[in-house]
Amino acid sequence: MLFVLLSDHTSSPDQAFAGEVANCGGGEPSAGGAESVFLSSSSGSPGDTIVVSILGAKIDSNQDQPVQIIWDGIFGILVGSGVIPRNDTNANVPFDVPNASPGNYFVVVCWLNDDDGAIWFYDQFEFTVSSDTRTPVPTDT
Repeated sequence: MLFVLLSDHTSSPDQAFAGEVANCGGGEPSAGGAESVFLSSSSGSPGDTIVVSILGAKIDSNQDQPVQIIWDGIFGILVGSGVIPRNDTNANVPFDVPNASPGNYFVVVCWLNDDDGAIWFYDQFEFTVSSDTRTPVPTDT
């Protein structure tokens, strides 16, 4: 399914611009990625760190490929960013689950490949926030 939104929305540093599919980049062309993309967990609590792994992305011989992790919705919040290094195909990019009520949300992972004419590739995942607060880690006493 392809969603296209035309908007004159001005992004702020903590909010990604929603140009085309799943708000990848600043409105540049985007396409679904066939690469292997995984979340380290499909559920968690606010404050938990989740790692996105991208494996087998197309090589970009021109530059590092920016990676954006966007939390929920057309004008979702940019919760993580990193790069797939130049001439590499893999990256691990962490993000922290934002303050969100329990329920289901979408996590969108976008990465730019300049060798293909500046196309943002993306993948989308359902993520469940299981509680309002971070689960404390038990300590040995």
